[in-house]
Amino acid sequence: MNRELVSVIVPVYNTEKYLKKCIDSILNQTYKDIELILVDDGSTDKSLEILREYEKQDNRVVVITQENKGVSEARNTGLEAATGRYIGFFDSDDYISLNMIEHLVGILEDGYDFASCGWLYETEEGKTEQSTSGSIKVLETRNDILTCMFEQGGCAPNVCNKLLRGDIIKQHGIRFPKGIKIGEDMIMLCEYVLNCGKGFYDPNPLYHYVTRKDSAYHKRIVKGSFDESFVNEIKAHEIVLKMLPEGRARKRFINKMYYVSLRTMMFLAYAGFPDQELQDSLIRFLRENLTAYLSSDRGLKQKIHALLMCASPRLWQYVFKYRG
Repeated sequence: MNRELVSVIVPVYNTEKYLKKCIDSILNQTYKDIELILVDDGSTDKSLEILREYEKQDNRVVVITQENKGVSEARNTGLEAATGRYIGFFDSDDYISLNMIEHLVGILEDGYDFASCGWLYETEEGKTEQSTSGSIKVLETRNDILTCMFEQGGCAPNVCNKLLRGDIIKQHGIRFPKGIKIGEDMIMLCEYVLNCGKGFYDPNPLYHYVTRKDSAYHKRIVKGSFDESFVNEIKAHEIVLKMLPEGRARKRFINKMYYVSLRTMMFLAYAGFPDQELQDSLIRFLRENLTAYLSSDRGLKQKIHALLMCASPRLWQYVFKYRG
């Protein structure tokens, strides 16, 4: 029996060490009707050689090459080539449980436009660091989906643990934003959800995030470091804030954005406040939304950080950087 085709898009850039595990986990799925679109984004290691080998071995594999343009444009290139009814986006240094696609296809075929599973974080050695838990959520409205994406314990504003409908993406010309390197999938997902109906979240952890010590994320969280990725992340949140209508989801998002802004201010402080314009913008946002943050479900320690930072960034710097 012919089943609906699922297009799986994987951007690849210098991940030769992890590629085979990622690709094998996709090709060995219990759901076999897959086209695997592997977009090599100008890799300089042996990633492309590995992709070519899989292309020879399995006619479901499509390899596309391009000069290095970043993950957003690599995913957009994959979208242009995708022919499946359903679309998934996975990262080339992660892998998925063997029943993930079948499980999410089943949800979409039950009439949902948005299907999400849970995830777990594990080390390169396979040790689980963190895993999702909780109960299944039927998300009847767009606002319900957005709220679930932004609340603690929700399905998260990331594309990798989700399956989406290709016709909605094509009908509305939805793409990943160029020039945004952190939070690009959050922007794309919000645009998708604002054009879809109901969704479904099963926290069963079927997506495996592998935490690499040499990953871009781990490199950027070293105290004292500050680069454009922090500015990028704030910009992505500002874009999403403009997209969201008034309501519960927007309130949840502001709470999330508050946490990200507070964290960015901390890194600014550790780096000696190198960007005055960004600092002024963040402090303005933090002070405007302090009352709501203090009444949120965030922990006491974070609220103390917020109070000190809003009172005086230099005071926070003195207490936490110089006094430890």
